Amino acid sequence: MEVIKEGTHTYLLKQIEYRTPAYDESVVYAENESWDYYLSVEYEVLKRNELKTLVSAQLREKDEEKSLLFDITGKRPLKWQGKERAFSQKECEKILQNMRNMIQEIEDYMLDLNCIELRPEYIYEDSKGEIQWIYFPQTSLESEIKSNLQDRELQNKNEDLQKRMEALFAWMLPQIDYEDTDAVQFMYRFYNKVRKLGFSKELLETYIQTKRQKEYYDIEIQRIFISNNKDNKSMLIKVTDKKLLEKTGGIIQGMSGAPIIQNGKFVGAVTHVLVNDPTIGYGVFADIMLKQMKEVE
Repeated sequence: MEVIKEGTHTYLLKQIEYRTPAYDESVVYAENESWDYYLSVEYEVLKRNELKTLVSAQLREKDEEKSLLFDITGKRPLKWQGKERAFSQKECEKILQNMRNMIQEIEDYMLDLNCIELRPEYIYEDSKGEIQWIYFPQTSLESEIKSNLQDRELQNKNEDLQKRMEALFAWMLPQIDYEDTDAVQFMYRFYNKVRKLGFSKELLETYIQTKRQKEYYDIEIQRIFISNNKDNKSMLIKVTDKKLLEKTGGIIQGMSGAPIIQNGKFVGAVTHVLVNDPTIGYGVFADIMLKQMKEVE
């Protein structure tokens, strides 16, 4: 998205104008071309009900132009926190849990999840440590409602939400505390599921509710391929753990993305298994994964 700098502290990002007059006195403005449905239905819902997971919004009218003012006073963007400190497993869990609560509120009040801003610079943490999200109407919302949402248009919206969710989680991965192996496993497994199965509220709830016991299995790195950066086959691995071999026979579906820990350090993740020998597979180096995450951004 093109960013146009208007002043020392003002940036225009198409639909959102972000102003930061002072560290703890900030506002966000959103301007839109389609207002009828939002103002007649959704704005009334937001105004009359205090949704805990959403940043409060007020309508401002000036010179016959309408804009939304989001009060983010005292709130800090998630992106700033990622620059200041690495995310622990507890913090990763908190973000996912809050996302789950936000989606539930959106459904309870019959709002549109596609209108949630998912870029980390527009996701905020308040003084109590709670995450809040910005909800604003999309320019195409009114026209889509009038056309009763054709199947193809609905599919496009879902695909856009999937891409934006992937981009958010891809941004989170480099922010993880890589000294915290629990955080690494927690987020990489979830990101892998989102990419393979597609994001959904059900997937999110299941992942959060599943109590994961830490289980480590022994493997042997038999060979490394330093120059292979294309097909995520950086190392050849062999399962040597007797317990895992008895239970599964080796690498099975669902293990893709499992972190590889060496001497207490995250060094990569499982990516492939040999069809004719499930005890042998491939893994990708951690540094290649990080480079891929930055390319997604």
